[in-house]
Order: sequence, then structure tokens, then C-alpha cells
Amino acid sequence: DCGIVYQTDASISNKVKIASELPGDLQPEIRYPVVITKHSTHPLASSFLDFLNSEIATQLFVKYGFVVLKK
Repeated sequence: DCGIVYQTDASISNKVKIASELPGDLQPEIRYPVVITKHSTHPLASSFLDFLNSEIATQLFVKYGFVVLKK
């Protein structure tokens, strides 16, 4: 059995063996944008967004194989 998964998902599983990687030009650029919606009423939305933009969050993203784009 085989499948195509994100590298970040494969790297945290001890049940996955990476057999091959797709060349960058054969795959889409994957981004995870984040915003607070104008209808948000959650009191912690702004604090969570601040955390996602913090150095601590950046270190965690990098630790798990993500590339953090700066604004």
C-alpha cells in the first residue's frame, strides 16, 4: 500500500516510510493563511493570532517541518 501525504505528516509518524518525494514543480505551493473574520466574537481570537505570529510559534512550526513566511 502507498499514498501521497504531506511531508510534515509523514515525518511525525513512525509508521510511514518516505519512498520518494515529488519535485517542487509537480506540486502546488501549500500555504495556511490565517485571519480573524469580521464576524468573530471569540474573546481569544486576537490573542491566538498574536501567538501564531510569535517567535515561539515560529520555532514550533519549524521544528515540525513547516516553512514560516514572514510578512
